[in-house]
Amino acid sequence: MQSIGSRFESPRPPTRTARRSASRHRTARWLAGLAIASAAPSAPAEVRHTAERSYYDVVGDSAEALRAQIEALRPRGEDGGRYDAYTRWKLEWRYLYREQRDGCRRTSFRTYLTTTIHLPRWQAPPEAAPELVQRWEAYVAALDRHERRHEAIAIEAAEAVERRVGTIERAADCKTLEAEVNAAGEAVVEDYKARQHAYDDQTGHGRNEGVRFP
Repeated sequence: MQSIGSRFESPRPPTRTARRSASRHRTARWLAGLAIASAAPSAPAEVRHTAERSYYDVVGDSAEALRAQIEALRPRGEDGGRYDAYTRWKLEWRYLYREQRDGCRRTSFRTYLTTTIHLPRWQAPPEAAPELVQRWEAYVAALDRHERRHEAIAIEAAEAVERRVGTIERAADCKTLEAEVNAAGEAVVEDYKARQHAYDDQTGHGRNEGVRFP
């Protein structure tokens, strides 16, 4: 079976750190694949994205041999399944807030996104048939297009977190502010996880986009 798509790990509870001052620093992580952004309360910052690639090498001089190699070597996703290609994304945000007499104000916000696209790689031997090389190139190109769309959805998620949290500037107390910021970020992550699944459903995990080999 040929399976591709976006993969992400289950959300973890936020990692807490604190400074001994009126300001507090909080970090929330969702492993769902790096982008860096910073935001002042008045305006969301631009998301900086770190895109990573990972390859597994296959060998063979026939379509059947290559498919057997893919089946044997393709990576395992976080759900335990094996996939021809997949995109892992990690979304993380960090922020500072300050206690004031009239409540608690968020003073900064930064979002980090990492995406890693995993793909097969084949160095065609000299004796490989030109038709086989063409079929492989078409297959990998279709894989790449599909995974890039998963990557784009992850970037959209990071941008949505920036926009949503950018509207939360203060609360009656810092515990409430922290809860509101993290709840807003979590809601965006869940929404975009659903969008990743929907994209795979709509495309048949890429098969409707030409992801077939042999």
